Amino acid sequence: MSERPPIRERMPVNLTRHCSAMFPLAACAAIGWMSAAWASAEASSAGITTQRSLVSYLAQGLTAIRDLFWPILTAIPRIPGETSDAAARILTSGHPGLLWRAAWIVALLLLLPHAMRRGTSRPRARMSASRTTRLMSAFACDVGDLIVMLLAAAILVEIALGDSTLMARLGIAVVDTVLRFRIIMTAVRILLRPSEPPLRLISASDAQVRRAMPFLTASLFLAVAFVTVIPLLLEAGMSWPAGQASGVAAGIIATALMWTAARRFHAEAPTRLPMCETGSGIAIGAAGIAWIYGVMSLDFPFYVATISIGGIVVGAFIVDRLLQAYCNAHGDERANASLPWHLARALVTIVRLAATLGVVLIVARFLAMDFPAWLGEPRWIEVNESIARAAVVIIVAYALSALVSTWIRARFVTVTRYVPGGDNEFQPGSRLLTVIPLLQWGITFLLLGTGILVALGELGVNIAPLLAGAGIFGLALSFGAQSLVRDIISGLFYMADDAFRIGEYIQAGQLKGTVESISLRSVRLRHHHGQVHTVPFGQLGSVTNSSRDWLIVKFNLRLARDVDLELVRKTVKKVGEELLADPEFAPEFLEQLKLQGVADIQEAALVVRLKFTVRPGKPTEIRREALKRIMTVFAERGIAFASHSVVVHGAMDHPDVAAGVMTATTRGLLTAQQSEPRANVADGGRP
Repeated sequence: MSERPPIRERMPVNLTRHCSAMFPLAACAAIGWMSAAWASAEASSAGITTQRSLVSYLAQGLTAIRDLFWPILTAIPRIPGETSDAAARILTSGHPGLLWRAAWIVALLLLLPHAMRRGTSRPRARMSASRTTRLMSAFACDVGDLIVMLLAAAILVEIALGDSTLMARLGIAVVDTVLRFRIIMTAVRILLRPSEPPLRLISASDAQVRRAMPFLTASLFLAVAFVTVIPLLLEAGMSWPAGQASGVAAGIIATALMWTAARRFHAEAPTRLPMCETGSGIAIGAAGIAWIYGVMSLDFPFYVATISIGGIVVGAFIVDRLLQAYCNAHGDERANASLPWHLARALVTIVRLAATLGVVLIVARFLAMDFPAWLGEPRWIEVNESIARAAVVIIVAYALSALVSTWIRARFVTVTRYVPGGDNEFQPGSRLLTVIPLLQWGITFLLLGTGILVALGELGVNIAPLLAGAGIFGLALSFGAQSLVRDIISGLFYMADDAFRIGEYIQAGQLKGTVESISLRSVRLRHHHGQVHTVPFGQLGSVTNSSRDWLIVKFNLRLARDVDLELVRKTVKKVGEELLADPEFAPEFLEQLKLQGVADIQEAALVVRLKFTVRPGKPTEIRREALKRIMTVFAERGIAFASHSVVVHGAMDHPDVAAGVMTATTRGLLTAQQSEPRANVADGGRP
């Protein structure tokens, strides 16, 4: 016998079971109370005096629930009879051949995707075997199949089912059901990929998909079929209470099937995720409540808003995951500034912004359902259209600014940042590369500002006073933020003078370093020790650029005073010729290494000066290489460097000199012998 799980582990399961059992009762009660509140609001608006006691309020709510549910409950027994009567009227309204035509159209539409896949099997087999390529190919095939089905259905329905009888409309409803179901299942197929596990856009095992798909398919087909067919049945004579009862029953069954699919899906997960389970339950419950409320009250804005938000979220999620898969597969192109990679990253942001703005607009429109009564229907339609146009303008402006900035950055920004310990070098960039940050700021401000002004104009706002006010505000801002204005204007003049570029080594006052980035008001310098200096343009002052055109490197050598200068000159010239012959350093030289002459004569040294002219970039490295070769060649040719030791010259055969040397040597030895025992004692007797 298996052990029962602990109480702590059973509590979420029991809570979920109890909540699911109470869901229909809670939904019905909520719908009844909403209807009662609506009736009370209407009575108050009509000037009818209502009692405010608690008992009266409860009685009024119960009466509203009874009036709402009783006609629907009494219509349940009449559903089979009225459905059969409506079906009989439909079937006798036209020629039976219309249904056969609809059946043939459905069969052709179902066979068309298979035929297209067989026709494109060879080109798809020649494609790359990478996951990203297969994922994009499968997505394109699914969308292409759907588009071809829609076009073929439109043409065939227009040709074969162009009649206006109820029979023809039934055939159109059947075809419409197949198309709607196909659209929804295409999204499900893209997400779950039942036959292609590596291409799934969500983390799910085969067991999860296999256990959830039957219930998910049945729920979606029931919902789509009922929504498509019920208007035709009502037109054929079915009563509204019977239709409402059928809608409530279909909604409860579809919600139960969907909830079962979600439960089976999460039950097979390797790791239980309570947040995902709760979120899916809330979403399914909200859709069910929205449908039941709409059917009972014959008011569907809540349902339409819920389904629209779900469609936007699913569509944005699919596009986001496809773009993320592409970016992850080409993640190594970040440093190479690949244009497709950067465009994919920009599209991810655009899609998320568009989805968020769409959800906000739908929620705002749902919350403003009472506005048509205040504004009037024509004015409300005009306001809706203006808001939609303004939202589209904002999205287009942001998309254009993001895509243009991304294209500029990917096309022209090719500087590689220096990483300590790596083999890369921070090379100077072009003048265009230096101006690009300012260009990006300008394009972004221009497009977004224009988009905001156009959106305000679509909303009916007079932008002329705004432009005048913006001018006054800009004037006041220029007086209040003089340092900011000075920084921006100084930066523009630095860019116009081409004083420095990204990647060049400059010195401004006490600060120096390599220019890493340039913003609208400051420049960032990386010191050769690693520190980063952010300097506003207004505080930059005079700039010394060490990376422009060419550099003359001079350095001194201290040689012995008795060296042969001609030999030193020839030796230095030989070292310079060897450096010119080295393929690593030859492209950097403009003038080879040579001896410039004697720079100074000191007591114990002869100071000579060497110089060479190179391109900016590697002067220190070339100098180190030249010194290394000079040390080697000078040692081979006997050219001695100066020493800091002091040499005393004297006659060793003189008696006084010899006695002095012997006395100094004896004292030094005695001092060393006496200091050795003291050192041993101080070290604890260790040798």
